[in-house]
Amino acid sequence: MTATDSVRLAMAQENPPPDQRDVSPSGSASGGSPQGDPWHAFGYLVAGVLLYGGIGLLLDHWLGTRFLVVVGILFGAGLGIYATWSRFRIPIDEGGKPGVSGKSGPGSDPDDPSSADKQ
Repeated sequence: MTATDSVRLAMAQENPPPDQRDVSPSGSASGGSPQGDPWHAFGYLVAGVLLYGGIGLLLDHWLGTRFLVVVGILFGAGLGIYATWSRFRIPIDEGGKPGVSGKSGPGSDPDDPSSADKQ
């Protein structure tokens, strides 16, 4: 076993992949912390404002107007908020309960004892 193999083995045992972590029905990890990286949300907002604000600024210079930069910033912020919401929202299953993976149907409810037989 080389040093690289021992490091890979140690890293594989340290952190399981994100899809194998224990997630509660509320959509948060078992430690009670929210699921997802808050820097992703920040990145979506900043990228939307910078991209569409820049497009508005270019259109302002090209068309000789002064309001498109503001429209671009507001539109980019709105798209950034929408992207954050769609990325981090908790899916709701048909019964009105928050779902973990967004899949509903027979065998998908961990609290249902009859679903254990179907999996």
